[in-house]
Amino acid sequence: MNRVNIDKKLLEWAAQCDALTDTPLLNWLGANNGECAIVPIPSDTRPSFISGDREVTYDFMFQVMFQLSETTDDVNTDNMFALRGWQDWIDEQEETGNYPDFGEKYSCYELQNLSNMPQLAEVYESGMAKFQFPVRLIYLEEK
Repeated sequence: MNRVNIDKKLLEWAAQCDALTDTPLLNWLGANNGECAIVPIPSDTRPSFISGDREVTYDFMFQVMFQLSETTDDVNTDNMFALRGWQDWIDEQEETGNYPDFGEKYSCYELQNLSNMPQLAEVYESGMAKFQFPVRLIYLEEK
């Protein structure tokens, strides 16, 4: 079977999100405001079916770097609003059946937000902060 670069296909698919503040990179989150990344997360492997087909779980973290504010302006709430826009986009893709195109040997997709809100993951001395939320993509890989 010809292997498909599913990570590349996932990035191409994610770049369709109008709410993104930058083009997502795989496993690399820059330090500038609005830079974003997709970081795969290890998950349990599932046994193959008798046919040799297997159900695959691809968990990943959507991450973004945003400037924080220590005042009463709208910067922090705008950051969360933008991130919730990303989560809404994930939900919309599940509703409309718009999944990454891994090719003809892949089917039965399911997409899920794994949290109800983005998380503040890390704050840096520069005033920048890393925000993230987890997503799960499940699909069938045919033998």
